[in-house]
Amino acid sequence: MRRIPAGEFKARCLRIMEEVKKYRAPVLITKKGRPVAKLVPPDEPVADVFGCMVGTAEIVGDVEARTRRIDQHLTDIMLAQDFHDLTGQVVAKVVTLATDLEDSLLKLLVQVVPPEQRDKVVDVPQGLQGPVVDAAARTDVVKDQTEVDDLLASLGF
Repeated sequence: MRRIPAGEFKARCLRIMEEVKKYRAPVLITKKGRPVAKLVPPDEPVADVFGCMVGTAEIVGDVEARTRRIDQHLTDIMLAQDFHDLTGQVVAKVVTLATDLEDSLLKLLVQVVPPEQRDKVVDVPQGLQGPVVDAAARTDVVKDQTEVDDLLASLGF
């Protein structure tokens, strides 16, 4: 902090005040080497938050119509997701019902097989078996997940 004797301050008062304002550096005024006053810059005025952005933005279209259209799109997406979720639940229940029904029918058939035919009943493996396709004889059969991914990518998925 700069120190100035009172006599020098008196002689150059206006110039010193301008320097304090410009450089925002306080000055200590002394009399016989002892501080008697301190000249400090004023606090920066705080800009009012309300209205400070007036005139800086321009509305270039019908904001309400665009907002309604975006809201409608988001609503459609949410409804589709809900429908997809419900459809998936229904499909899962139908698959479970069909699997249970198939197991029950198979057990019933095994129980009512005539005694002379019991040795022909074979244990059916559990789980989904899928279609039986001879992959060696055909060129349009995929063999692993990589080929499935390639096929889906070629179809645009």
